[in-house]
Amino acid sequence: MSKNTRKNLAFIRYSDLSALCERLEKMEAEGWRLESLHLLAEYRRCEPRKVRYSAELLGTANIIGNAIPQKSHDYIDLCEQAGWSLVSHYGPLHIFRAEDLSAPEIVSDPVEKLQAVKRASRRMYLPLWFMGIFYLLYQLFMFDAIESPSIFATQQYVLLTLFSSIILIVLAGMYSFEFLIWYIKAKRAVSEGLPIPFNGTKAANRATMRDWIIIGVILAIPFLLSLPDALRGDYTELSTSFWGIPFAVALFAVIHFFYKKDRSPAKTIISAVVFAISLVTVLTILVFASIILFTDIGRDKTPLVEIKTDARGNFLPDPDSIPVTLADVNPFAGECENEADGNSSIIAGLYSYSSGSTNDDTDHGYLSYEIYHSNFDWLLQSYVRDFGKNDPDFEYVRTEIDAVPWGAGKAYIAKDDRFGNTAYIIIYDENVLVIKTHERFTNAALIEKYAEVFSGLLGN
Repeated sequence: MSKNTRKNLAFIRYSDLSALCERLEKMEAEGWRLESLHLLAEYRRCEPRKVRYSAELLGTANIIGNAIPQKSHDYIDLCEQAGWSLVSHYGPLHIFRAEDLSAPEIVSDPVEKLQAVKRASRRMYLPLWFMGIFYLLYQLFMFDAIESPSIFATQQYVLLTLFSSIILIVLAGMYSFEFLIWYIKAKRAVSEGLPIPFNGTKAANRATMRDWIIIGVILAIPFLLSLPDALRGDYTELSTSFWGIPFAVALFAVIHFFYKKDRSPAKTIISAVVFAISLVTVLTILVFASIILFTDIGRDKTPLVEIKTDARGNFLPDPDSIPVTLADVNPFAGECENEADGNSSIIAGLYSYSSGSTNDDTDHGYLSYEIYHSNFDWLLQSYVRDFGKNDPDFEYVRTEIDAVPWGAGKAYIAKDDRFGNTAYIIIYDENVLVIKTHERFTNAALIEKYAEVFSGLLGN
């Protein structure tokens, strides 16, 4: 950036128009003249001088783009005749400057101006409400028809989207409530013949500081969600959280781009799409390169055959570990081919393990099990309750069995006699164990071995 130019994010609330004009007048008195005001406020160095600014809310030709309709052009011409020149416009917000300090005030009917503030604020906050409610309903209802909430609690991107939805709704509610309180006071003042009580500089600065804090929290959420895994040495989710950076930057850039110049809606959309794709592509390449350089993604990893524990010594499942292999329950299996996979978030984790004999001559069996881990009992119960409901091929009938040999609180056996499938559902304090077997591998001795091995691993 040139030493003669300055740019900063512009937090604009239509109840702060007086504070906005005061800030622009102060900037020019310090030698920085406003060039344009969009998502970014752009200033150019100038000779310090005292000028006057005025902010008016006028109609716009289109929601997309920044074209000025003829009706607004007529109003702008009248202002220029009175000594006020149009500096910049951002949607309905039009900024005027008067270098002649004796130029008459731009007079607007208070009732009409207050209605213009109401319309512009509604246009600003309604999209926040719409996006927040839409994504929240999509998560709670659309996804729940496909998978259990306990499963979605293990997926980082779903959790992030859910949190983002809640944040959007909270922001929309906070801004709407704040504006409603101001609007009630302003409407009462106008009805009494008083000027509209726009917020002053101090109130606007406090609100701006709050907005910066909110932005910081929003940007930090992906990293905070992945921090627990990172602290125990799993950087996968932390690396994944970097993928949101290109899209966040592109979103702000496109919003700024929409109002940068006067273009038709069609040209604005085409230009913005091309610009966004190009920006996301470049930033994605940079993020991907940084992930490759600074993490172990893309490199061969040797499976960790160890049991990880947390600070209290409790078992902590990990998708890269095979806590129990087929050899643990069948010594004759010899060498085993082990596989592990899993998803985890700050709320819950679901880890799938499978272990099969590599002996081609003799079939020594196959072990497949899942561990669901969470500190929230309602998620554990949800996982148990919804087990098998989303698989139309199976019709499990479950029966409670003795949980003592497993060292658990409760235990169930779920069977589907059509295919000879059996699942043992064992419930611990912070884990649910599901062992899936087939009837030809299911006998009393093997079940006792299962109970012995897993009670030592997950027992209370």
